[in-house]
Amino acid sequence: MNCTEFLDLFNLYLDDELEAHLWAEVEAHLVDCPDCNCEAADWQTCLGWLRKTFPERTPPVELWEKIQAGMGQDP
Repeated sequence: MNCTEFLDLFNLYLDDELEAHLWAEVEAHLVDCPDCNCEAADWQTCLGWLRKTFPERTPPVELWEKIQAGMGQDP
């Protein structure tokens, strides 16, 4: 894998959405490429901070019902 191929898969890698064989290729590339390794580490640090600072929240059921009702109406 080269850096361009890695960048094409980078978002899927960060979101832990890669198939096992691609995950292994990305991990191997990160071992061999200090630039991509540094980039990945920086993004993982930022994402970790964001997830800690802004935890995922589930909206109230009432809000979801209003959204669904609004989608069924003409603008």
